[in-house]
Amino acid sequence: MRECAEEACTRLFVDRSRAGNRAWCGMEECGNKAKARSYRARRRLSSP
Repeated sequence: MRECAEEACTRLFVDRSRAGNRAWCGMEECGNKAKARSYRARRRLSSP
């Protein structure tokens, strides 16, 4: 059992990934938000 890495999410999930390093309860809900936030932050830093 793991806790979702998204700040606003309180879900628990079973990590059945081969490497055992899953961070979010699901890509549709939390993973997509986190990756989009990270992408926008990188774009902001690299723009002139």
